[in-house]
Parts: sequence; structure tokens; C-alpha cells
Amino acid sequence: MQMEAFCQDRDLQRIPKGLPLDIRRLNLSVNRIQSLTIDNLTQYSSVHYLNLRSNGLEFVQPGTFTNLSRLEVLDLADNFLDLSQRGLGSIPHLRRLELGGNSLYNGVVEAFLQGALQLHHLSLARNSLTKLTASTFQGCPSLTHLDLQHNIIIEIESGAFSSLPNLSTLDLAMNSITCVVNFSLTQLQVLNLSRNSIESFQVADSVEEHQLRWLDLSTNNLLHLPLFPHRNRLEHLDLSRNSIQDFSGRPSTLDTEQLDTANRTQPPTPPPPPPLQVYFPKLLHLEMSYNEITALPPDLFLRMPRLVFLNLSNNCLDDFSLEAGAGLDALTVLDLSSNSLVNLTLAPGSLPHLRLLYLQENRLHSVPHNAFRGLHSLYILSLQSNSISICGGGLGPSEGGLEPGSGRSRGLGGVPQPSSDCLAFHGMRTLRYLYLKDNGIQSVPALAFLHTPLSVLDLSINPGLRLHPTSLDGLEVTLTRLSLRGNGLSSLPLDLAWFPGLRVLDASENHLSELVVGGPGAALEHLQLSNNNFQALGQAWLGRLNATLRTLTLQGNPFNCCQAAWLHCLERVQVLDRPLVQCRYPGNKEEMHRLFDSDSHLGPASGLCMASSSPEWSRWNVLGLALACAAFLAAAILGTYLLWRRKVGLLFVHHVKA
Repeated sequence: MQMEAFCQDRDLQRIPKGLPLDIRRLNLSVNRIQSLTIDNLTQYSSVHYLNLRSNGLEFVQPGTFTNLSRLEVLDLADNFLDLSQRGLGSIPHLRRLELGGNSLYNGVVEAFLQGALQLHHLSLARNSLTKLTASTFQGCPSLTHLDLQHNIIIEIESGAFSSLPNLSTLDLAMNSITCVVNFSLTQLQVLNLSRNSIESFQVADSVEEHQLRWLDLSTNNLLHLPLFPHRNRLEHLDLSRNSIQDFSGRPSTLDTEQLDTANRTQPPTPPPPPPLQVYFPKLLHLEMSYNEITALPPDLFLRMPRLVFLNLSNNCLDDFSLEAGAGLDALTVLDLSSNSLVNLTLAPGSLPHLRLLYLQENRLHSVPHNAFRGLHSLYILSLQSNSISICGGGLGPSEGGLEPGSGRSRGLGGVPQPSSDCLAFHGMRTLRYLYLKDNGIQSVPALAFLHTPLSVLDLSINPGLRLHPTSLDGLEVTLTRLSLRGNGLSSLPLDLAWFPGLRVLDASENHLSELVVGGPGAALEHLQLSNNNFQALGQAWLGRLNATLRTLTLQGNPFNCCQAAWLHCLERVQVLDRPLVQCRYPGNKEEMHRLFDSDSHLGPASGLCMASSSPEWSRWNVLGLALACAAFLAAAILGTYLLWRRKVGLLFVHHVKA
């Protein structure tokens, strides 16, 4: 059984005594232990893990940890060890050391690393290092992971890492490095240089193949792609948030031997540019968002034949064209959002495995109508905030008029044929998610998505949108989420009762006064109807949704307080904007009442509703009252007549007898 002692945040000023002698993990973080001597920890020789983070520790007697032969992990981060310039002494068995946040500077670090022969993981993050020399890490030759992020490093001398033959992960993020040339750490697999001031990065050619697989150069000042030898194993390359404009491959270089940096006010005249070496035969992930790219070389992606993920969002591209065989046969994710794209040409077969395509926030308008129908693996297509329009299904009369799976006949006459100014979305058999928000779409023609099994369709924020009764035909079985928000719809010509799988419907911010959803087997769970013209909701369709409906939004509708019987259908529904839903009495349309307050809707029998009944209620009551009065008057006249005749008859008989 592994023994642990949790003594953190106890306001301790010294190492506690009396703990079990066989404890393996001792947590003393967030206390006030300011000094350590050899005697303090002698009794706990079984400790494998010791945490002294955030103690205000100022002094550690050299040799304090030498006799802790089982100690493998030591956390001394966030203390004041810069005051303990003699270091830690020999730590021969330690495998992981955390020294981050101690204000350590050049010359002091070496003292802390002497004798750390088995050290594998070292963190010197958040210190005050400005320079790395050949002697900095000589005391820890077994290092495999080195964290130097968030220092002030501006210079790395030649040979600074030559004593670390097993180093595989190096983190130099958030420093002040300006240039990396002739990078020759062939054994390194992960390198993080993000958030520096790097203007160029070049890997030195070597007989030995570079093992680098993951390189992060984001948030720098790069003007060009990094240069690599033809033989490299790079799989992940992050170049986002730089100043890359073109792909000439001609960065300025400084001739050094190792990972080298410079920060000079007068850089030397660069030598003639080397041959273009932008070639990544094993690259899978390329992140180039937030640059200044205006155009792409036609053969660029031929140098990245295994690319799976490509992000070019937030650049300055106005054209993106791919021919068949362009080199992106393996690509599954392409992000071109937030550019200035006007032209988009994707030849059939150019992206055979593409599943996710992001094109939102561009200027697409006149796109070839079959631009996406050649993408036979496409699963998600995002086109919001462009200026596209939608083509109809384009079926000829000979292709029949039955909706698949529904048995309802269709009249297909007048179905618009595709034009060059609209995009066709029918017949895309792999597409499941389609986002067309904020495109200025004026109409959704008949059969627009036929044979495209969409699960999610977003048509929101297209003011003035007109829907055809058969716009969504073919989606009855597959559609689960539909957004029609903010389109100014006064009516909904779609028969949503035919969509049993619909689970989310957003019809908010329109002008709807009537709605029918939920046919037999309806599964609607979330319904948004806020900011419309509803005076009441239909009890019939609410009743059909009683078993499935979970959330509802209603605020911003002119509900009638006297037509609130439908509220009883919402006993198991969470009305998300319940306190904001208001209603009016017909006789006092200025004063607003909370619809869900117990005294705000008193029902038709109340005095307020009787005194100010709706026109429909008044007409029926007046008619009933008139009929009752007429019947009563007729009965009175008939009774009077019969009584008169009887009296006359009696007088006649009496006269005869006389």
C-alpha cells in the first residue's frame, strides 16, 4: 500500500515530525517553510515524491536531498531559491525537478543542476534566464524533457544542448529569441518556440535524419515558411499568428552551428538564399491561421502529400482553386474561414477524403453551382456570412413526384434549374451539417436538399427569406436540428408534423402567430419561439409534445392573458425565460402582466376576461343570448295564443248551453 501524507496549506514553518516513516508521497505545498537542512528530512528516507511548492523557501542546505535515495520527484517551484546560490548539492537519484518561478538567473542555475545524473524532466519555467551556455546543463546529461518557457532568453550559445544527447522535448515558448538557423538537434522530437520574436527558422542539413515531429512557431514574426532538409519526419507544424505573406523560401540567415539566436540592431548582410526546401513528406497537421497570405503556389501541397488538417483561416486570400491531383488527397479538414474569398474552385477529385470544410466569413457569391457536389466525403459545410443563394432540386418531370420514404406525391412542375448564381446542395449523400446563416438568402426553392441526408440545417439571419412548401422535402427522416431564427417569417409553409426526428427548432425573432409541430411519434425536445407574434399556443400540438419537450423560450410575444389554457400543457417543460414572458388583457393592451404569475391569467370566467372578452368569445355569447331570447319570446307568444283560444272556447260552450 502506498502511503501518502497531505500536509498542504497548514501554515507549517518546519517539516512535521511524527509522520509514518514509510510514507512515499509527502505534500507540503503552500506553507511557510523558509529553510531546509540535512536533518529535516533524514527520517523520511522512503519518500519518492516531495512537494515544497509555494513555501517562501529561501535556503536549502547543500546535500539535503543526497541521502534520500528513493526520491524521484522534487517540486520546489514558486519559492525564492535565487537567494540560495549554493544550489542543492548532489541529487543523484532524482528523475524530475520543478524549479519554475524562483527568479533564477544565469550562473545560479548551474549550481542547482550539479550532480543530477539521473534527471529526466527539468522545469526552469518562469525564471530570469537570459542566456544558455555550453555549461548550463552539463550536470544533468540524462535530460529528456526540458521546460524553459517564460524566461527572457535572447541568446543560445553554440553547443548549449550538446551535453543532452537524449533530449526529446524542448519548450522555449515566451522568450525573446529572434532567429533560429542551422538547427541541428537531430534527436529532438518536440520543439515549442511559440511567442518569441523569430523572423526565420532553418534546419541544418545532416547525414542523420532529423527526428523532429512537432514544431510550434506560432505567435512570432516569421515572413516565410521554415526551411527543412528533404529528409524530415515533421508531422505537426503550427505557424499561426505570424507575418507570412508568400512562399519564396528566402529568409535571412546567420551562419552558426547549433540552435542559435541573435538580437542585433544591425544584422549582417544575408548570404545568397538557399534552394527552396519547403518539403514535408510526413506532415499531417499544418496550422497557418492569422497570417498575411494573399496567394498559394499551385504546387505547394504537392510537397505535403500526407496532409490531413489544413487551417488557412484569417488570412488575405481572395481565390482558392484546386485541380485534381493538387496533392491534398488525404486532407480531411480544411479551414478557409475569415478570408476575402471571392473565387472558389474545387475540381472533382481534388479533395476525395475531405469531411470538414469551413468557409464562413468570406465574400463568396458567384460560385460554380456544383462546387461542393464533387466532395464525396463531405460531412460538415460551413458557409455562414457569405452571399450565396440556393439552387432548387433540379429534377425533371420524368424523375417522378414521390418524396422518398413519405408516400406523398409531389408536383414538380416549375422546379428551378441550377444557375451560375446559386449553389446546389441536393444529392450530397454524405453531408450531415450545413450552416447557411447570414447569407442574404431570399428563398429556399423546392427540393433544395433532396437526397442530402442533413441532420443539422441553419438558415438563420436571412431577413426576407421565403420558404417553398417542399423546401425541406427529403429531410423528414434525418433532420434533427433546424434554425430559422431572425428571418422575418410571418408564416411557416412547411408541414413540420412530417419531421418526427426533429429535436431542436429555433423559430425565434420572426413574425409568426401560428405554428404546428409534432406529428405522431414527434421527438421535439428544444423549441425557441421568443420574439414573435403569438397570442396563444395550440393545445393540440403542445399535448402531442408533452412527453418529449424539455425546454421552451417565449419572451417577446403579445400573449393574451385570457387565452392561457395552454399553459397547463407546460407543467413538465422548462420555460427558460419564464420571468420575462408577459401578456395583456384585451381591454387594457398597454398594461403588461407576467404570464406565469398565478394571478396574471385569471381565465375566461374572471371579471377582467368577462369584461374584455375576445371578439370571438363575444360573438358566440351574443348569438347564444339572442337565440335564447328568441326562443323565450316564441314560447311566450305561443302560450298566450293557446290560453286565449281556450278562453274563447269556454265562452262559446257557455253561450250555446245558455
